[in-house]
Order: sequence, then C-alpha cells, then structure tokens
Amino acid sequence: MVIRLPGGRTVSVLTVGALAGSLFAVSGIATASSASDSGVVYACVAKKSSYVRIIKTTTTCKSTEYKTSWNRTGSSKVRLATAPRT
Repeated sequence: MVIRLPGGRTVSVLTVGALAGSLFAVSGIATASSASDSGVVYACVAKKSSYVRIIKTTTTCKSTEYKTSWNRTGSSKVRLATAPRT
C-alpha cells in the first residue's frame, strides 16, 4: 500500500511504520534514562515467586510484593570469589 503526499511523492506504509516505531523506541530510551538519573533502582518483588518488576520511586507495591532498591554501581567492598588456578 502506498500513501500519496502533496507534490506527487509516495511513501510506503512500511516506511511510515518504521518511522513511527523508531520514534517510540527513542522516546522510551529517553524516559528510561531520565527515570534512573539518581543511580538508584527500585523494584517490587513477589513474595511467593520472587518475580521482580522495576518501578518508579513513587510506585506502591502490591500487598503480595515487597519493595526493594539498590544502586547501579554497587559496593566497592564486594569482591568476587575466584577459583584457584591449576
């Protein structure tokens, strides 16, 4: 299917769909980056299944969930365990 524009130009529906999809993707990335500017990630964790969903700071968790948070950088004191070399 082709959409005719003023001036005799034509644009396919696929092109219009790709443009709209990229605009949604860019706006989603901008929203995600602005929401996490503080460096703290908040989540609701289901008590039974441990299912995690990332939330905004002001979101209230359901009664079957508990709220938790952590920062993006983590602790500088944590060291990963390493296996001995053979």
